[in-house]
Amino acid sequence: MSLTSPWTQTPWVKAFIVVLSLGLALTLLYLLRIVLTPFFIALALAYLLDPAVDALQRLRLPRTAAVLLLLVGLLAAGTAMVMVLYPTIRVQGEILASEFPRYMGSLQELLLPLIRQVSQVESGEVQALLQDLLSRVEGLSSQIVHALSLVWGTTLASLRGLVALLLNLLVIPVATFYFLRDIDRIRAAYPGFLPMSYRSWITSRLVEIDSVLSGFVRGQLMIALILMALYSIGLSLVGTPLSVLLGLMTGAANLVPYMGLILGLVPSLGLTFLRFHDWQHPVGVLVVFGAIHLLEGNFITPRIMGPRLGLHPIIILLAVLVGGHLFGFLGIILAVPVAAVLKVFWRSFLDFYRAL
Repeated sequence: MSLTSPWTQTPWVKAFIVVLSLGLALTLLYLLRIVLTPFFIALALAYLLDPAVDALQRLRLPRTAAVLLLLVGLLAAGTAMVMVLYPTIRVQGEILASEFPRYMGSLQELLLPLIRQVSQVESGEVQALLQDLLSRVEGLSSQIVHALSLVWGTTLASLRGLVALLLNLLVIPVATFYFLRDIDRIRAAYPGFLPMSYRSWITSRLVEIDSVLSGFVRGQLMIALILMALYSIGLSLVGTPLSVLLGLMTGAANLVPYMGLILGLVPSLGLTFLRFHDWQHPVGVLVVFGAIHLLEGNFITPRIMGPRLGLHPIIILLAVLVGGHLFGFLGIILAVPVAAVLKVFWRSFLDFYRAL
């Protein structure tokens, strides 16, 4: 029986065919997720880098030459950044490791009187318990390193894992190059794969999603880079241990709303207090975080992002919590972009509902 026969042209049958096709496609994507992951990463990178390639083309460079120039430039910039930052982070890590016993002693002096006040246990037992706890904390870093080395060794010992790693390292840049080179042709060709009845609606929704996501994702990455620099400089001026690493981590965590304050503020305060054993320097950390937060909220984000996303802060927080609950860390990262996409379809649903 032909799919073009009259009975297949009824709205409900057409809707069923569309839903069934989408279900089969999503099932196939799920079954092949491991194989397709590097291609999805490459496609996302091509989507993010396409405006830069277009800008190079406006300088009258051929598309292929512009893509090669951009990728080589990014590789050189990343290598230079690692060469500049790694020695500083290594020196700060060595300083922290050498001062760690003193930090533990300061923490013991701080906690012991508090425990004595709220506990009826003999002071000798409190001392022994605290020393045992601190010794476990001191050995935690070496245990983590040992565990990571075992995992790494097991992964490398597996020929399958090694081959998969090498293939991913090879596939991602190669696929990114071809996606970047041909992304304009892909955009021009994809409407031809959409059903005629829904082509106009789907195309208009995809255009709207692109206008929402393109500026948002690129803007968030630019904001994260600026915040990484600001936090690293600010914490270095205060004298926080591992200031560069903490600054990079805090700035990168701001890709997820509110995550930078959670992951960066507490360790920065704790390490700063343990190093200087006063209140002035932790207050300096609070000033750094407060000033950068105000600068980011009132100047950096409005200038870079503008009103592109249009999500209420409560919706953003809810999306992050729901994404983390359902899909873990990946859900946290993708929560806000997915919420923006769902908002596009929600507006379409409301328009349809109000027209009933």
